[in-house]
Amino acid sequence: MSIIIPIAGVDVFVEIDGDGPHMIMTHGLGASTNVFYPLMEIFSKTHTVVRIDWPGHGHSSLSNTVEKVTMPLLVTILESVMNHLTISTAILVGHSAGGIVSMMVAARNPDRVDALFVLGAGRTRAVDRLSKSFTQQLSRAARSKGLHWHVDERVDYNIPSGTVGLSRALLRAITSRTDPEGYAQMCDALCDDTHVDPDYSSIICPVCVIGGLEDNISPVHVTDELVELMTTSVKTPSRYVLNTGHMMIIEDVNGTALAIDDVLKQLP
Repeated sequence: MSIIIPIAGVDVFVEIDGDGPHMIMTHGLGASTNVFYPLMEIFSKTHTVVRIDWPGHGHSSLSNTVEKVTMPLLVTILESVMNHLTISTAILVGHSAGGIVSMMVAARNPDRVDALFVLGAGRTRAVDRLSKSFTQQLSRAARSKGLHWHVDERVDYNIPSGTVGLSRALLRAITSRTDPEGYAQMCDALCDDTHVDPDYSSIICPVCVIGGLEDNISPVHVTDELVELMTTSVKTPSRYVLNTGHMMIIEDVNGTALAIDDVLKQLP
């Protein structure tokens, strides 16, 4: 089932599949709900899987009331989807920017998140000069040239050339159909001053951080940094590093699913 939920001037596209405890999947820059389709097919057998398109991505519009996309807006969207669907608690599965938003929501609403899965995510780019400059260049290029000019370059950067071609073809198709302004605004959000790292110590649910051995965007040392930041006296996040690039959710569906399932089995 797919629905549109109006939130902050955005027509937010949401897909709902399966039955059981709620699992909410959120994607990253230049992607859509489709990158989670393989994982949805696996976990919708035991869970109600909710997938969300961010503004200007997939089937979601940009806002007609808010000037720009920000990370706080994405947090509002995720929380509002939960409220609209009367989801009291959920398992959050976020990839890249979706993982960042999921960590923010878990820190703000510790009583509403049963478990947190962070895949290929990182931290704010607002205070990292090189990352900020690179991301701003992507934003300017998307606005001035569109996405077709560098879609193959972005696919190469996200997914190693030795990976099965189907995952590269899927990402190419999704990214090339993304609204250039939506892509640019997501880039801006990632390095905007409003993007502030969450209070990682407030995340109290079980956490699993999954990285890719050849991830150029969120390298393994970032995976380890997030594990350390979310480690407390009472919990240590599970850590998995798969033999993939940035898009482990389509490069190694089974490996990603097994890592998620390992942690799910430990939940009450």
